[in-house]
Amino acid sequence: MEDFILIPTFLALLVVTYTDIRYRRVPRIVIGAGLGTQLVCLIVLSTITQYWDNLIMSIVCMLVCTAIQYILALIRPGALGLGDVTAAALITFALGWLGFIPILLWWLYSGICGLIQLAVAHIRHHTSIPFIPAMTLSFCASVATQMLILT
Repeated sequence: MEDFILIPTFLALLVVTYTDIRYRRVPRIVIGAGLGTQLVCLIVLSTITQYWDNLIMSIVCMLVCTAIQYILALIRPGALGLGDVTAAALITFALGWLGFIPILLWWLYSGICGLIQLAVAHIRHHTSIPFIPAMTLSFCASVATQMLILT
């Protein structure tokens, strides 16, 4: 059961990735549904396993990382949208269950993917870059790293 616990976040990110690529929009209703579903799943798992510390870690990580993303969005308006901030809340809430290392990996992978996207956009002379795909790919990479290497 624990292997599949992050599926709600993954499914929400797939939808949001599509809408970000296609329309440059991040539907907050999808993020909210993903957060709500993920919360229910983590509460059920916490009840079964008695790992309440993991749930608390998820909530704290989400709050801290969302605050950091929000501050970054305020520092340079237009570079990071509020949709990206809400997606970061969903991602860090899910990754918080796995611990702090996957969140650090997610930040690292997101930075690398973002730099690659910026380079490609510069070559193609694009002004608008959807960042959710990089965040989703980084989410998958950090989960894979956690499952395959760190455990």
